[in-house]
Amino acid sequence: MKIILPLENLQYDFPVPDQLDGLHHDSIAKICPFCLRLWAIIQVKSKHFSIQGTCCLPCWTPARILPLYAQFPGSLLDDCSRMGVQWELIEHFPQELVQREFKVHLKVFA
Repeated sequence: MKIILPLENLQYDFPVPDQLDGLHHDSIAKICPFCLRLWAIIQVKSKHFSIQGTCCLPCWTPARILPLYAQFPGSLLDDCSRMGVQWELIEHFPQELVQREFKVHLKVFA
């Protein structure tokens, strides 16, 4: 699995078990519906992409939590196509991504 965070100028490439890689049938491009920036790319074996309108962390405010958008803006684990958070992926994230997810979730609940 490869994760690219263009706004943060970061890229991670790490292995995940085949059964977890199958959680995403397509690769995902996350685009903020407020600023229209591509803020994350999650690449899996599939060459097809689905596009998710998910709020990026810089655009997030408590007023922007809408059922249409992700519960956790800026989260790589939040998958609106599956209507939930894919907690099982965190076990395979590099330490930097685990810390990033922790900060994202803290910001939402703070």
